[in-house]
Amino acid sequence: MEKIELDYPFEINGVPVTVIEYDFNHFTASDYFEAIKSRKASSAQSSVHPLNDYDMHYAIGVRAILASNKDKGWSAEDFNRIKGSDVSKIMFAGLNFFGAKPDEPQESNSDGQLESIRNASMPPGKS
Repeated sequence: MEKIELDYPFEINGVPVTVIEYDFNHFTASDYFEAIKSRKASSAQSSVHPLNDYDMHYAIGVRAILASNKDKGWSAEDFNRIKGSDVSKIMFAGLNFFGAKPDEPQESNSDGQLESIRNASMPPGKS
């Protein structure tokens, strides 16, 4: 499971949330289509490439979080209260989906998560 440490903790169903865990192995095609639907409902952009679509990155990040935490009773609406730098942390999680590979350890370097994002933005076979 990946973890997002929140700079601005909040409560969901009366429970404080300071760290959010997610795992794309729990993310299904149905979750992806829900992300597409919620992205279309919240944005006027329609012809943006998925790697450049920040609304889509956020929607995928939220859906991956929900898929990984089904037992907690969280909803997408709960994440409308995320603020500040925590919004971009969820966007980065969603962007990483485009470069995610099953059971492949992520490279760790001094740039941390940035390496995953760079790899995700490269066309297949170009990294």
